[in-house]
Amino acid sequence: MWKQLLAEGEGTDKEVVVTKMQVVSANKILVAAFRGTKVLVKFPMENLFSMVFDLHEQKLVNDMVSSYRGDLGRNPKVLYIDATCRVDAFVECRTLCQADYLDPPTMQHLAEELAALHCDSRLKEQYITLKGGNPYTIADRLRGMHATFQRNFPLRKERVATQVPEAHHALANQVNKAMEVLGNTPFFTNILSKCFPDSSDLVFSHNDLSANNVLYLGPSRVQIIDFDGSNLSYRGADIGYMVKSVEMHGMTWQHENVDRFMRDYVHACAVHHGVQVDGKELQAQVERGKILALVFLMTMFGASDNWDVFHLTGFGFLATFPSMMHTIVEFAKT
Repeated sequence: MWKQLLAEGEGTDKEVVVTKMQVVSANKILVAAFRGTKVLVKFPMENLFSMVFDLHEQKLVNDMVSSYRGDLGRNPKVLYIDATCRVDAFVECRTLCQADYLDPPTMQHLAEELAALHCDSRLKEQYITLKGGNPYTIADRLRGMHATFQRNFPLRKERVATQVPEAHHALANQVNKAMEVLGNTPFFTNILSKCFPDSSDLVFSHNDLSANNVLYLGPSRVQIIDFDGSNLSYRGADIGYMVKSVEMHGMTWQHENVDRFMRDYVHACAVHHGVQVDGKELQAQVERGKILALVFLMTMFGASDNWDVFHLTGFGFLATFPSMMHTIVEFAKT
């Protein structure tokens, strides 16, 4: 079907020639030659967290934001969109690696790109319109995820015996015990109120700013991509997520480099967008954002009723969960 869709059009009888196919967590991606142009074809697909997120809603948001920003030259140009796929211009690039987090010019450009995303009031309004006039926040998303967690976590516990290798049963049960507190509504409401206090200063937030979602196109040139998990949040949430994501991927982003990134971000907001951001308040937001990232990740994993993801990542990743839950619980006490 996708070949027929892409081959339609005046003046062409050429087939789409697929040169590479990659399957990632949320998309099937084809690299193809189409009408003499190399393109990227993305198909949303059922994935390990489909029961947690609305794939249709995610595609609508991702397509709208990617198309809007592509026209601005801030991510690859979107060439075609329909209900089943999206076609982007192909760009020679890679995603971020450890060395990039230690390179000041690269991180400065990423700070400038993040500032541009957060200061784009037109994009924020388009997102609110897409959500039916509802200023949908990360807190709203988490409350929905929490309801799914309460339904599926009991199933997750029951399936340890059949879905987790016996050698990892003790670890899986330890993780279940640590995560159980997230199912407690008063606890969850309390932790959410602490890491997402009421704020009128909401920006359009990426919400998954890992190394895999930043393209490195060349020296000091990066682009932020993949907005399927985006919503409104506070400025420091994306930076806090970046810090925790770097840690979880076994990379290093030194404290002084994070501080420099925040200074570059504040400077870019002021100089390029006329928005004054208080540095101390941003620092406080980043600290809350680190906890918010952990709450999001732990709720996401707990809301999935199976253990399939760890057969891909390895059960060593699961061993990090008790310490993340400990951090959440300790923060809740403050």
